[in-house]
Formats: sequence, structure tokens, C-alpha cells
Amino acid sequence: MNNENLPVVQKQFRLAGLDCANCAAKIEQKINQLPQVSTASVKLLSETLDIEYFAASGTNEDRIAREIDEIVRAIEPDVVVSEMAAAESEGTGETDEKAGRNKLIIRLILSAALFLAGVLFRERGILGTVFYLASYILIGYDVIILAFKNILRGEYFEENFLMSIATIGAVFIREYPEAAAVMLFYQTGE
Repeated sequence: MNNENLPVVQKQFRLAGLDCANCAAKIEQKINQLPQVSTASVKLLSETLDIEYFAASGTNEDRIAREIDEIVRAIEPDVVVSEMAAAESEGTGETDEKAGRNKLIIRLILSAALFLAGVLFRERGILGTVFYLASYILIGYDVIILAFKNILRGEYFEENFLMSIATIGAVFIREYPEAAAVMLFYQTGE
């Protein structure tokens, strides 16, 4: 069927609880593969999905919403999908994205400060260790939680799992600076 002559409908959905960049990319890819979808874009920081689809005479809006919900639940079962009203969607995207980015930047700065405190107090024994571990927990807790959630869903050997294994291994062999630094650099890259 030629979709070029069909009207295009724009919608925005809230993906409450989406916190995995890899999962967001998978969701976006799967939704873009739907035949009636023109474009779909997932914004991780604002937890939104912007979608344009062709409104064929037989396409009902509830069906596209159900398909989106099924795709999201298959990849991220804890994410709640809801359609956003036009007034709600106008003001949220950019401000939510900035707020999420600002939170991450604050966590990165605090974690880096704790890491530097660990470097300064390394010779003082336990105090340096406490700073390193605080830095590691502050910047890495979400990666570790996400790795465990993915393991429960049967997704092994993805980036969060590998980062968690590497850094938890470093903690077990008492290489606290390496554990904190690796997680800090990883989150900075993300």
C-alpha cells in the first residue's frame, strides 16, 4: 500500500520509568519497523516517544497505541506507556530533557568530587576507601540496578551487565579507585 497519499498523524507518548539507553534504542527501532509508522523517536531523558504514522482508513488509533505498548513491554516490562495530551506534550519535552540532563551532570560532578577526595585521603586508609565507595555508589547505582533487571528478563552480556561485573569485581579485589573511576568514565560517556 502506498502511504504517501495518506494523512500523517503526530502523537507523543510518555514512557514513564524508561532509564536504559540501549532499551530506548531497541524500542525506537522496533516501532520504526511498524508498516504504518513514518517516524518514531524516543527521548530517554524526557521519557517520551514522538511518533508520526499514516492514518489509513482501517487504522484505528487504539491499535497503534496497543502495538506501541506491546513493543515497550516486551523490551522494558516496568515502563508505563501513556498517550500525552497536546497541551501536556508541548511543554514537557525540552524541559524534562534538560532536567534529566542536569540531574546527571550534578551526579557526575558530586561523584567526581568524592573520587578526588578519595585520591587526597588515599593514604589515610579507611577514609579514602569511604570516598571511593561513595563515588562509586552515587554514579553507578542505576547501572547496577538496570543490569539486574535485564538479567531477570534474560538479557545477559549487555553493556550494563558488563560494567557491573567489571566494577563489582574491582570492589571485591579491593581496587576501589578503579571501580569508581571506571563507572565514572562510563557514565560520563553515556
